[in-house]
Amino acid sequence: MLSLSDLTPNPLATFTMFVGGLADMEVTGVGTDLHWDQPASLNTATLPAKWLELPAGDGQLMTFEGGVATYVMKINLWIAIAPVAQDHYERRFRAAVEMMDRLSHALSHEDLDTDEIAISKLTFTIRQTEKTVAGTVYTAVHALVQGRG
Repeated sequence: MLSLSDLTPNPLATFTMFVGGLADMEVTGVGTDLHWDQPASLNTATLPAKWLELPAGDGQLMTFEGGVATYVMKINLWIAIAPVAQDHYERRFRAAVEMMDRLSHALSHEDLDTDEIAISKLTFTIRQTEKTVAGTVYTAVHALVQGRG
């Protein structure tokens, strides 16, 4: 009979592994990587800045082989690009689209060891948006990243 361990090298990915792997993931063009920290403020000279927020999960019990608990782990990944008030829309828009490409590449690249992060390939939704940090509104890229643990 096929078991979960036959399907994947890591059937017990944890939230710590998931968040830690994404915190350590390098995204080309990011000037400040805050890893596990959330920014109290941002320095425009070192933008773009990357950080993670609000991990969550949804669990379910799989009933083969005596029952195995699995869950979908989720986290919000943010990259602030530039202050809205200090840059032209077109320049911010283009920079955000380019960062979306870079982030998509980083999340799906073979160098990202997803076996150490989750038991399945990561899925994600990326969008351009705005994010307020310390009273300043930034053009940002937001990704909702999901993996199975």
